[in-house]
Amino acid sequence: RTIKEKRDAYVRRLNDIYENNLKKAHIDIIRGYGKFTADPQPTVEVDGKKYTAPHILIATGGRPAVPPDSKIPGASLGITSDGFFDLEELPRRSVIVGAGYIAVEIAGILSTLGSKSALLIRQDKV
Repeated sequence: RTIKEKRDAYVRRLNDIYENNLKKAHIDIIRGYGKFTADPQPTVEVDGKKYTAPHILIATGGRPAVPPDSKIPGASLGITSDGFFDLEELPRRSVIVGAGYIAVEIAGILSTLGSKSALLIRQDKV
């Protein structure tokens, strides 16, 4: 199989694990565009339906960014986490900058698929 097939299968397996864990914990995922309402209790309206709970997590996601080469020479040679999903070949070696959950997952996936991987973090300890 190609890296794309292997990577996609690995990611599907991870997603299935995460979804299963959320179901076991009785956590609902509501996908859509939402807004807070003026109701007295914490309430979010998503696509016309209201959800009320003592605690509401809004996970908006984000977009990775590559700094310009003028700020970090060679930065344009790297890829973002989005670029990871465009890889057609497995790199022999990879360096992942950052230690957020996405960086750790990508390092784990690359390593599992056979790329010698290193994870760069700011702190002295993980």
